[in-house]
Amino acid sequence: MRSRRLSIVTNNLALPPFLANEPEIEFIVLGGAVRSYSTGKVGPLAIEILRRLTADRVFVSADGVVAGRGLWEASLDQVTLKSLMMEQAREVVVIAEGTKLGRSEQSARAPLPSRWGLVTDAPATDRQVLALAAAATQVTTAKI
Repeated sequence: MRSRRLSIVTNNLALPPFLANEPEIEFIVLGGAVRSYSTGKVGPLAIEILRRLTADRVFVSADGVVAGRGLWEASLDQVTLKSLMMEQAREVVVIAEGTKLGRSEQSARAPLPSRWGLVTDAPATDRQVLALAAAATQVTTAKI
């Protein structure tokens, strides 16, 4: 029986130098307009490509994560792309450092699916982690 090959799809331009030459990885970079601040690609080209893909697992970051509300980002382009990423995946994992938990200052929001996980560096006793733990399927505290 042949094993499945790992496929990675990203909109982040920082990853290609690290993954482009890995023979065991199918590496796909979405097209689109480049956000100068984050070097991520967004817009209609990225969305059109993403609509044709599915994923077992998606990892998304956020400018803010609020229990019962979702992810917060600086632009509608970002939340549109992240919403579609989450819709296309069987499993959603949000990666957010502790300073981003409970933050909702940004102008655009993407709701989270009913089942999702959180990876954070905030202590498991942090008030925001406890609130998110009630909403998430799983919370993992990573040590830096």
